[in-house]
Amino acid sequence: MIKVLVLPTLEDQINFSHGFKPSNYFLKEFGTEGEVDAYFRGISCVYDLAEYRIVWQNDSSLRIVVDGDKSFISFQNPKEKTSFVYGLEDGSDFVSVKAYRDGTDEFIALSRLLGLGA
Repeated sequence: MIKVLVLPTLEDQINFSHGFKPSNYFLKEFGTEGEVDAYFRGISCVYDLAEYRIVWQNDSSLRIVVDGDKSFISFQNPKEKTSFVYGLEDGSDFVSVKAYRDGTDEFIALSRLLGLGA
């Protein structure tokens, strides 16, 4: 499993950058790099509470409208599409959400700070 730590608020990100334990975080787990990439793409589509809606979808593709712009997105498999939608949801639910991928220096430092090991 590939882990991703998510800090949903700017306050949590500032606390982390100053070496303090964030109050809020989410630990996500994905099966493949493709799913992780899809999750990060989803977050970046709706950064800072943009409005979005899914207007059509099937097992491995969807059409979304983000702030009036339409996009058609295809994925390698249904799990990547699901990961993308999770990213959309997290990106739209929180202001300035920040996610850290397993293996990065930030992920390791945050894991240790949260007592999750690394």
